[in-house]
Amino acid sequence: MGSRIGPLAVAVLLVLAGCSGMPSGGSQTTQSSEKTTVQTPSISTETAKEQALEAEETRIKRILENASNITGSVGVYGEKKATVLNRSSEGIRIRVVMSYSYEYHCNGKDGNVDSLTTQAVYFVTNDSTKLVEVEKEVNLIC
Repeated sequence: MGSRIGPLAVAVLLVLAGCSGMPSGGSQTTQSSEKTTVQTPSISTETAKEQALEAEETRIKRILENASNITGSVGVYGEKKATVLNRSSEGIRIRVVMSYSYEYHCNGKDGNVDSLTTQAVYFVTNDSTKLVEVEKEVNLIC
């Protein structure tokens, strides 16, 4: 009987070892010690900022030039500010603040407006520049 307990005890230990996660020769899930690296877009931060600034300037001019009460020059001037909000593997989110001015004719009066600003967020990738959110819109006097 002593000879039968030995092999039986070994069999029970093998079964228990398999249940407890010890290697048993079957398929196992292993965890890798390698760290995941986040891929960043190949577009540079400076290039992304330039593209966002250009897109906002174009947007402002398009709105003002299509307004019926704008009579004279439309200008984007002063400090143009582009701030990176975040960078991911998909692209770069950039907040743009831009000053503008224009001349208008409204209700029989002529005038000009200076020192107005817009604020918008753009998402820039290697292939596109998309307006995500307008935080402060172009202000039309009338």
